[in-house]
Amino acid sequence: MNLHVESRILWDKVLKETKNKIAMDIGANTGGYAAQMLDAGFEVWAYEPVNDVRQKMEERLKGRHGLTVRRVAISDERGVISNVNVQSCWTLVPDGSGLERAAEYVGKPPFNVITSTIDHECDQLMIVPGFIKLDVDGYEFKALRGGVRTIQTYRPPILCEFNCYINKLGQSPEEFVRFITETLNYRIESMDGEVVACSWEAVAPHWPYHSPYDVMLLPN
Repeated sequence: MNLHVESRILWDKVLKETKNKIAMDIGANTGGYAAQMLDAGFEVWAYEPVNDVRQKMEERLKGRHGLTVRRVAISDERGVISNVNVQSCWTLVPDGSGLERAAEYVGKPPFNVITSTIDHECDQLMIVPGFIKLDVDGYEFKALRGGVRTIQTYRPPILCEFNCYINKLGQSPEEFVRFITETLNYRIESMDGEVVACSWEAVAPHWPYHSPYDVMLLPN
């Protein structure tokens, strides 16, 4: 058993087979995944709070029909996080947290980040997600917690990064996995579709304590 594979078989399958072509790209970065979803006919709501990164995405995808860009971070509550910077592994945390800056942001000033939740965004903007891509560098647990009602209502497939930085943000990998399998009632599949995990005990030997990787979360 190995949850960590470089395959994109399930990614391609979801893009092809998902009938509700509305996607939330949470942690959109410079828009690589958003471009693929747009190519597959999705309407894409792209969330990227880091200004220079978001600007690169907007330039890259300029004029693409079906794209809406949101300059907020997705978490488990709405608010503002002050004086954050891009730390190693691209995690957004306040300066002085003990993490090292990402090389590209050494010497750059901190900034504030507006946070929202999946539930709030879907309620206010009338988004009915058919697919969620979630890559927020350790904040995945918070993002899912802020979307329980939406996820339990619409049951979208979720491309989710398992990231070692969840530990550095004071969260428990075990609680995160149990939240996925028990609260949301989703299973965890490797990206080649060959391995299915439905419990923390199955995931624990493969948790990324060093290098992050993607899995697909699918409703039971």
